[in-house]
Amino acid sequence: MYEGKIIKFYREKAQLTQEQLGRGICSDTHISKIERGSTEYAPEIITLLSKRLDINIEQEAIRLKNIRTRLLHWHDVIIEQLFEDMDKLNNELEHEHLVQLSDYKALYSLLKARYYLMHSQPVNAFKIIKQINKVAHQLPLYETNLFKHVLGMYYMTKQDYFKAIDTLNAIVYEDYNNHEYYYHLAVAYHTVQSPIMAYYYAEKSLVFFKSINSFLRVIDAEMLMLIQVKDDKNRDFKETIRRFEKLLLSCDICNAYSKGKSPA
Repeated sequence: MYEGKIIKFYREKAQLTQEQLGRGICSDTHISKIERGSTEYAPEIITLLSKRLDINIEQEAIRLKNIRTRLLHWHDVIIEQLFEDMDKLNNELEHEHLVQLSDYKALYSLLKARYYLMHSQPVNAFKIIKQINKVAHQLPLYETNLFKHVLGMYYMTKQDYFKAIDTLNAIVYEDYNNHEYYYHLAVAYHTVQSPIMAYYYAEKSLVFFKSINSFLRVIDAEMLMLIQVKDDKNRDFKETIRRFEKLLLSCDICNAYSKGKSPA
């Protein structure tokens, strides 16, 4: 399966027809079936085709198989807001041409849109959103919910917080293990002055951030929770102050002051 996709990709990259690639090796019909994964073939044929295309088919297959792992790692560092790692992986994936023939092209595009939003480039993100929207009905479950997450974040950059809330609330919890979206829901509810809902979702995001051991995001969630209760006369004021002091100490310990960002 992988071999056929790889052969087709490099054949088209070399601007060869199926007949030209197969000349002296096999028929163009057999090349077509190999590329579509609809026939069995001798390993020797793949070896000869790879040699003609000047590629190492084993190494290319390993790279193609590893794309999903690399994309999910990219998603993890985006969630944790590890910008140095995020930028490094973005650069690597931009030069990984096999992404475009993998089964994860949509996942890559959605993460790229998320990356643009993280870097305050909503125009670039929206270009991707428009393209993905055309095939949204064909997306796998995870990518369907990731699309809603990205779209909700985009609406927040446009200050359309009610639309963001509706979009984020449409995410199916069971099909999407990135519960970071609770934090974005909390921010949206906070912005429309709904402190109870903001606290509720910030607390749910806190549980998620603790589960992935993301200390900086834990601080984000706790700060957002404290903002909701700081003026609540029904709460123990001294306890609120104690929580603020504990949070400030945590910030100092991990040098979180250097983040220099608002909750988003």
